[in-house]
Amino acid sequence: MKKLIIMLAALAMVAAFTASAMADVSLYGSARFNTYSVDTDKEFSGLNFDTRDTQWRMGNLSRFGAIFKGDTVGGRFELDARNGSKGTYSPDTDTTGASGLGNMRLRLLYGTWNFGSGELLIGQNYPLYNFAISSIAYTTGGLQPYGGVAYADPRVSQIRVTFGNLKVAFITPYTAKDGYDGAPPDDYDYTTEPKLPKVEVEYDLKFDPMAFQLVAGYQSYDALNSAEDSKSIDSWVIAGAGKVHFGPAYINLALSYRVNGGNYGVWTAVNEDAQWSDGDFQDAKTFGAVGAIGWKINDMFTVEASAGYLSADYDNLGSAEDTARSYGFLAQIHLAPGVMIQPEFVVLDKDKIKDAAGQEFDQGKQTAIGVWWKIDFK
Repeated sequence: MKKLIIMLAALAMVAAFTASAMADVSLYGSARFNTYSVDTDKEFSGLNFDTRDTQWRMGNLSRFGAIFKGDTVGGRFELDARNGSKGTYSPDTDTTGASGLGNMRLRLLYGTWNFGSGELLIGQNYPLYNFAISSIAYTTGGLQPYGGVAYADPRVSQIRVTFGNLKVAFITPYTAKDGYDGAPPDDYDYTTEPKLPKVEVEYDLKFDPMAFQLVAGYQSYDALNSAEDSKSIDSWVIAGAGKVHFGPAYINLALSYRVNGGNYGVWTAVNEDAQWSDGDFQDAKTFGAVGAIGWKINDMFTVEASAGYLSADYDNLGSAEDTARSYGFLAQIHLAPGVMIQPEFVVLDKDKIKDAAGQEFDQGKQTAIGVWWKIDFK
């Protein structure tokens, strides 16, 4: 057994030296911890009572990875710690700790090739439809579900080409939403038939001290029910983001508009699914906005306030509407290189939902106050 261990260690060392000779390899990691007190309305959670919970656990975005850089070929992989029996995460109900069951998840795994006039990327990476605006950590992604620009599953398989400021990505279609919810029982026996990959295009502009991004995406698939009645669900998104620095101050803003965003796979706090009505799919149309304003007081302290708004309405469904809003305040306190604590106050408000007849229903809110901890190492 000892000989086997020695042999494996020797092989690992040889592999490490070989990789170092072929490419520049850098390892990194980030340990994160959540300490929040969370008040949740029953309308927000769907329970029959309000709750007050304490989150005291390893942050589920704790991670480690490696970046490979060669002359023309490179790559990256990244894993993170997960909780739950299937590696899933629920910030509202889970307090066991992100690695309580030893689960890991693949976040990133891709290779790149610089072919001179551009770059080819294949593998799993962030989509182009992804703008970081708010620094709030409680939601694990700023205020993205409340007006931001991101996917519910934020890293996707893709083939991407980059030519200067222009990027084009061909992405695995998102077909988890069949669109037949609310249809007659026979229609629940369905399958989805994507014909082409999802396509996204991004263009970036930078004029110091300003930076702008514009992205658009399109996806289409057929939903086939038990009667072999095929219906098409088309989704498209468009979003723009801008970041401006004024000395120690900064302003970030993103605006988005999407049609059937739920079927596209966006991260959302409202119902953006195509609605089944009158024997066909009715489009869900959503407008979102999220912004942040911050001030870097010095190398140790930064403060930020952010807010988001999201509103969806639906074709041929009368006055039906679903809205949500959020806001948050934080202070970043850098104790040492790579060591930071971030006190936060966050309100996530699902606001009102209105049915086709115009009757409104309160959906409650969730309030979190606490501290997010982070130590980066490499």
